[in-house]
Amino acid sequence: MWSDNETTIDLLNYGEAVGLVTDLLAREDLRPLSVGLFGGWGAGKSSLSKMVVQDLMNAEGAPYIVVEFDAWLYQDFDDARAALLEKISQALYASAKESETGTEKAVSLLRRVNKLRVLGLLAEGGAAFLGAPTFGILSRGIEGLGDIGSGEGDGEDVEAVRKASEDVTKKTKGLLDPEQKRSPPQEIEQFRRELEELLRELGKTLVVFIDNLDRCLPRNTILTLEAVRLFLFVPGTAFVVAADEDMVRLAVAEHYKATADRLVTDYLDKLVQFPIRVPRVGVAEVRAYLIALLISQPTDASRALSPEHRRVVTSALVENLQNTWKDGPLGLRALEEALASGVPPTPDQGQVLVEAVQIAERLAPLLATSARVGGNPRIVKRMLNTVRMRLSVAQRRQMPLNEALLAKMALFERCMGEAATNVLLTEIGNAKDGKPELLGMLEADAGKESPSAELPKEWQKPGEAEFVRGWIELEPKLADVDLRPVAYLTRELKPLRVSTEGLSTAGETALRALLKARSSTSPTVKKVLDETLLDERPLVMRALIEHLGRESDWKSAPTGFFGTIALADYDDDAAGDFATFIRSRNFAKKPKWLSAALKNKSWWAD
Repeated sequence: MWSDNETTIDLLNYGEAVGLVTDLLAREDLRPLSVGLFGGWGAGKSSLSKMVVQDLMNAEGAPYIVVEFDAWLYQDFDDARAALLEKISQALYASAKESETGTEKAVSLLRRVNKLRVLGLLAEGGAAFLGAPTFGILSRGIEGLGDIGSGEGDGEDVEAVRKASEDVTKKTKGLLDPEQKRSPPQEIEQFRRELEELLRELGKTLVVFIDNLDRCLPRNTILTLEAVRLFLFVPGTAFVVAADEDMVRLAVAEHYKATADRLVTDYLDKLVQFPIRVPRVGVAEVRAYLIALLISQPTDASRALSPEHRRVVTSALVENLQNTWKDGPLGLRALEEALASGVPPTPDQGQVLVEAVQIAERLAPLLATSARVGGNPRIVKRMLNTVRMRLSVAQRRQMPLNEALLAKMALFERCMGEAATNVLLTEIGNAKDGKPELLGMLEADAGKESPSAELPKEWQKPGEAEFVRGWIELEPKLADVDLRPVAYLTRELKPLRVSTEGLSTAGETALRALLKARSSTSPTVKKVLDETLLDERPLVMRALIEHLGRESDWKSAPTGFFGTIALADYDDDAAGDFATFIRSRNFAKKPKWLSAALKNKSWWAD
């Protein structure tokens, strides 16, 4: 099994992008500097960031103070911005203490972060009017002030503000000298000045890496970005923001209710000066990546290559990737020669390399070109983990299966989606001895210009028919294999993909739009549903149901209901899930609005 964590080992030829970011950060004339490290889910943004961090930490003379900030860790905290400032201030203090330079200024900066926290407590309702951000902890008080100010407040709002005021008095007692109080803008300016002076005294560049920003709610995404600009963007600083650009754009549009693409683009351009995109992974990169993964974790641990053997092969692969534009990919013989250059491997260890190369040669072209995979490193690794889990179960149950066969089935499942996979599983279940005639006919058609076997309609979408024709030619052949144990493992050990983390960008966009929908028939809803991949609709529905499951008040339609019912109307499988959820609520008496919404729905029956 392979870890899903980020790595500093470059298996995908990210070295050029790492070098580009490192070179930008080294440019004194560009500071203050902001770099956007953009890429989709699982593309390798975090790993690329780690590689840049490693380069900076190894730089001659240690000219950098590096801070890594995971925005997602503070997703549920009101004062995420203050957490960012505090982490940076603590790193500066540690550097000052180590170098015995600027210690007093570093201590002052830490105290000023506390002052800014206090400012937020004191001015939940007032700081915003002065144009300053609030690091508010007392959300009840803010909400109460808001309602009172709009004329909609009641006794509970007044009480919330009163309690907030009492908490402020207790928590701020003694922290501010009345004679030294400053307005919020003055406090912010003083923080910036002290930060700049401290960095100048230390003689180092502060480089802040902000990761997982695209996993945050829109509000926290924007507040974190704006904290960088407002408090920290001073000479001697640089920032690297690793995120899915599309998700950040959605956050900007949602937070500011911006309907024009130009406004969103202008906003993002001001926050990110140098956008750098994670390099696209092609067939050569996927092939090298698969080989490196497979030799690191052979199915039989007794045949494992030594760390030095793995290092030699991995180094040869990475070096070759840098020159594939002229040399082409390394073949098995070249890799075997590289492996034999030092201490020769045993025959069993050599066979591990052979099997890894064979599997990689078969899978890489389809994994790199499939619309549902696109060479995404995380998806590739998760597919291999699925194969390895199924192989483990097969071995314990003494099923006559090998890794190559399971990998071929997992490839179909991952690249074709749930509906197409269900058709294949049905064919296997209905076939005598688990040998579908359809697969035999497809194998007989392999290489023919005019194939005779007609594909099921679920396999005829654009690009999918070509995939099936290529997939059927992969070894091992399936026509004479009893596939019932494979089908059993596929059904029983389906990857759990209920987390929205597994959604594509289009799927995330659909989910956000459906959660906000106020009508099940709006053009926006129809557009996002049209763009949602077939096999992602059940996943989007599960996310919507999870959201609705947390709603306790059904006197009126809860947020997300209209988007959920739109998806149910659009997709039969999703409709079944939603109908099951409604029944599970066990309403003593369904609300009238709900009965009206379900009336005449083909997928609903009381």
